[in-house]
Amino acid sequence: MSFCKFNSQSIFNNNTEIDNIFINDFLPYAPDCAVKVYLYGLYLCNSGDVPDNAIERMSKVLKMPEVDILDCFHYWQDQGVVKVVEIEPVQVIYLPLTDVVKDVRKFKVSKYEDFNFKVQEIFENLRMIQPREFQEYYYLIEELHIDPVALLMIIKYCVDMKGNKAYLNYVLAVAKAWINEGILTASDVEEKLKEYEVISDQMKMLLSAMSIRRVANFDERQLFLKWTKELKFDPEIINFVAKKHKKLAKSISFEKLNAILTKYKDMNLLTEKEIDDYENGQKSLYALAVKVAKMLGQFYGDLDMFIEQYIYPWKNMGYADSTLEKIALYCFSTNMRSAEFMNSTIKKLYKLGIVSGEAFEDYLHEISLENDKIEEILSILSLNRNIISADRSFYRTWARDWQFSHELICYSAELARSKAYPMQYMNNLLSKWKENKVETKEDAKNCKIEIATAQSKPRKKLEAEREYSKEDIAGLFTSLEEVEI
Repeated sequence: MSFCKFNSQSIFNNNTEIDNIFINDFLPYAPDCAVKVYLYGLYLCNSGDVPDNAIERMSKVLKMPEVDILDCFHYWQDQGVVKVVEIEPVQVIYLPLTDVVKDVRKFKVSKYEDFNFKVQEIFENLRMIQPREFQEYYYLIEELHIDPVALLMIIKYCVDMKGNKAYLNYVLAVAKAWINEGILTASDVEEKLKEYEVISDQMKMLLSAMSIRRVANFDERQLFLKWTKELKFDPEIINFVAKKHKKLAKSISFEKLNAILTKYKDMNLLTEKEIDDYENGQKSLYALAVKVAKMLGQFYGDLDMFIEQYIYPWKNMGYADSTLEKIALYCFSTNMRSAEFMNSTIKKLYKLGIVSGEAFEDYLHEISLENDKIEEILSILSLNRNIISADRSFYRTWARDWQFSHELICYSAELARSKAYPMQYMNNLLSKWKENKVETKEDAKNCKIEIATAQSKPRKKLEAEREYSKEDIAGLFTSLEEVEI
């Protein structure tokens, strides 16, 4: 793939032709090295896709480091005459100069003579401002409504920060970022610069903590403001995190620090102690995550996500490792074999105040006793199947809400045994007993009640239903309703 090439609208030939537009409008103002790079790149465009058409060849011939060559091409990109494609390997596309000239006719230059003079004065001898760059500034003024004085202040800030590296793209990035924040007037820019002055010493301390020996750039300052204003971290905490992770990884970037602080914010870790406890407990958390996943019969490739989304919140709710292991085993045995189902179970347990291992054991004992009672009822009804959620719902209504004894519920089962829909019949019968204040088996025998029953189904349909009732429906426990706590 060619390092330098023409775009589809350019003419390919065997001669290296230099457009008069370049000689007249660009060459007089461009740095010498940029002119050399542009012309040699133009020559490579004519050579086509050959091995010599590479940045390594240009570096060797011009005796310039590759990074300086790329800087020159970024300068020409700012002028609108090339496009740098940031891929491996780097490609530079040469654009028709007529299009650049066409673009510069968008705004009237005459109304900006004073502005143009002041912009060039800011850059002094660093570089000459090209027509296209001025047009971009006019766009900011007329279309995005920033005050010209405010824009001049932003340009000066960029030059102070970057010197001769204050290319158009950088200036536009800073200006547009501030415009998006509503910074449109000179007083707005003053306030922003004061804000930067306030954090200047804090930024120096952070850069020192990260072992970075240079001035913070615009993007880094913006990130620092995000951490302090949006995420609400104290600068001391930011320094603490930077030092801690630099020590762990031997180096840390602003991008990595941003990811770490964002994660801490999502997990409500805002103090040194909370962060220390979390980081120091990471090994045990990883071990617990592996155990819980294994007990659920699951494999999680991203354990960090599993820990952040589930393990850490569960631990934060007060659940011990051993208790979480018991809950995972319980979820596996009831076919709720995923972190989502386990999370739902834990939330329900937590609402009931069941947090300790002993409380969970007591809960399981209660569930076991309830299961025994429901199985007894199913046996009376001659229903040879597993317990389902409807059975639990019925029994809890009868025993907990309506306060019927287990003996009386079993008696209603005896009366419903020969009915087409025995559980529904029991429910109707017990509701009538509740209306009539039946409390004992003797009261029930003396209570004359007629229960309307559904007509019998055809024999074939009943047989199909009976056949289904014998199936192993343990899979139904995958529903959260099956563990309604």
